[in-house]
Amino acid sequence: MEKGRIIFKLDILLKEKRIAKYKLHTLTNVSYDTIVKYCRGTIQRIPIEHLVLFCNVLDCNIQDIIEYKK
Repeated sequence: MEKGRIIFKLDILLKEKRIAKYKLHTLTNVSYDTIVKYCRGTIQRIPIEHLVLFCNVLDCNIQDIIEYKK
């Protein structure tokens, strides 16, 4: 069975909203290095609290941040 993959779109969303990674770090208290990993798609664990914080601060839905592709 072929596996799908998770696509991280946080970097695109930040550019659209003109918010710097460092600004997101200061607004959410999520470490800057972790935010960079989300943007590069190299994050290994995704705490739900991070998604909640990002959605609240960026006024978006989870689908705007991550996407599953078959």
